[in-house]
Amino acid sequence: MITWIICLNMLCQSPGTAAVKPVITETRPPEYAKWSRIALKKTEEKYPKAEIVDYLHIGREKIGFRTAKEKFKLWMREDGKEYGLYVTVEFDTETEGVKSITFQKTDR
Repeated sequence: MITWIICLNMLCQSPGTAAVKPVITETRPPEYAKWSRIALKKTEEKYPKAEIVDYLHIGREKIGFRTAKEKFKLWMREDGKEYGLYVTVEFDTETEGVKSITFQKTDR
């Protein structure tokens, strides 16, 4: 009987059975989320018959003191054909006003 109690006690105290505390992480949208939404919206407006199949954030490029560009690559499908589309959103970093949006098609 004592052996059984000792074994049960050891089992209950083993590291594998310790209570697990949930890890709470704060999820914030990425810095480029606003520009991503704008790029997708403007792409849908410019290419209304095309379907956006995939999306990739390439990165941010600082242009000057108050200007930056967010670059995205979209994979598009239109009329049975697929193609890549680079979308660049240029904006003022202080006011967050859009300066320009450019589109460049690619076969890859």
